[in-house]
Amino acid sequence: MATNRLAKRVPHSLCTLILLCVGATASAKVLRWQLQDVEFNDGRTVSGFFLFDADAKPDTFPLGSHDQRFVDWDISVEGQSNCSSGLCFPAYRFTPDTSTKGLIYSGAPFFLFSNKPFYDPLGRNYIELQLGFSSPLTDAGGAVALQTGVSFEDWSYYYRTQFIAAGRVIAVPEPSKALLFTLGLVGLAANSRGRYRRLRAKKTLFLERLSHAECDHPNQIAAP
Repeated sequence: MATNRLAKRVPHSLCTLILLCVGATASAKVLRWQLQDVEFNDGRTVSGFFLFDADAKPDTFPLGSHDQRFVDWDISVEGQSNCSSGLCFPAYRFTPDTSTKGLIYSGAPFFLFSNKPFYDPLGRNYIELQLGFSSPLTDAGGAVALQTGVSFEDWSYYYRTQFIAAGRVIAVPEPSKALLFTLGLVGLAANSRGRYRRLRAKKTLFLERLSHAECDHPNQIAAP
């Protein structure tokens, strides 16, 4: 009987823990903002995404690299094939491993520096990518147009700039660690119930065999 009570209590305990995790998930909302139809004035494209937590702490001037709202990013910029000055913008993929967050001020663009210099033997010429938004990024999600006047790619030393002519970002909810943990608990609860049912079926079968043995050989009972 104690085993039965324990088996019944375990799934209920797991359900309670799952509900707590779901509550934590609802309060920690990280959105995946996907770049859509983003183009420079010269026709090159920008694609990818970044993860943004509107409730996290923004950084203060001038240490944009510590801004906690921008959780992750993976943005690819198409390279230039023809340019008059000889300083063609190369294709580059901005990720946390290949770039660093730059200065992010109030209301603010997303600013990235490449970790790799180009065209300069002294290592001063880095690619900068800045994305500005026409309205704040919030938990409400939706679509937000890029602010073309402050969205651009440029060289940090030679000061060549290509402005973004069009594009927007669209929000998609990103599964949080709490949600993934919750899904794991759901699987654990289902597995626990399955094991309990299998044990119960084996016990029932044993009792049935024992009952038949008592009827057939009342003086010689042996457990299977």
